[in-house]
Amino acid sequence: MPDSEIKELSEREGEILRLVARGASNKEIAQELFISANTVKVHLRNIFAKIGVASRTEAAMYAVKIGLVQTVTFERQGELPPSMPPALSSLLGEATPTPALAPPPPAELPKPAARRTLWQGVMIAGVVVILGLVGFFARRGGLSALSATGSPAALATSPRWQEKTALPTARFAMAVVAYENRLYAIGGEGREGVSDVVESYDVARDVWEPLAPKPLPVAEVSGAVIGGRIFVP
Repeated sequence: MPDSEIKELSEREGEILRLVARGASNKEIAQELFISANTVKVHLRNIFAKIGVASRTEAAMYAVKIGLVQTVTFERQGELPPSMPPALSSLLGEATPTPALAPPPPAELPKPAARRTLWQGVMIAGVVVILGLVGFFARRGGLSALSATGSPAALATSPRWQEKTALPTARFAMAVVAYENRLYAIGGEGREGVSDVVESYDVARDVWEPLAPKPLPVAEVSGAVIGGRIFVP
C-alpha cells in the first residue's frame, strides 16, 4: 500500500474505504467499527473529497488501484450493489461474477385468523368423528338384528345419523379416545384457554360423565390406548 497514495487519509478513513471497497453498507460499516451511521457518512464525505471521487463505485476502484484491497467482494454473492455498474469487473481486470441462485423465501407463518380457521376445521372434524363413532356403536345392535332376521329392511329404515347428548364442556383441539364402548374427551382449548377437563361418554346410555381432571392442561394433542390404558402426551 503506497503511503504516497493514501497519505491524506487517516487510519479510520482507510478502514472505512477498505470496507466500502468490499461492498459494505453504511450500517454494516458502523457495526464493524462500533460507530454511528451518521459518523460513517461524515467520514465518507471527507474521503470522497480527499481522493477526488463522487461515488462509492469510484471510491472502491480507487481502493483497488492503490492496493488497499486485493479484490472487490460483496455481501450478496453474485450481485453488484445498485450503485456499481456491471462494467466494474472489466475495469478492475476481473470477470463478472456469475449470479448465484437466490435462496427460497422463508415459509410464511400462519396468521392468527388462519390459525383460528384451521382449528375451527379441526373442531368440526373432531365432532364428525365423534358422531361417526357414536353411530357405529349404535348400529352394532341393528347389524346383529339383521344377521338374525336375514332381512335388509330393518337396516334400510334405521337412520344413519342420530343426535346424541352434546359435549358438556365446549372446547376443541382435544384428545378423543374410544375404549370399551366409551369415548373419552381429554383436555383441549375453550373460551378460558387450555383445559384440563376430562369427560367420558357412555355410548349405551347416551350420557357424558365428568372424570378427574388431567394434572397438566393440554391442547392440540392425541391419545392412544396401550395395554388397557389411555396415554396422552
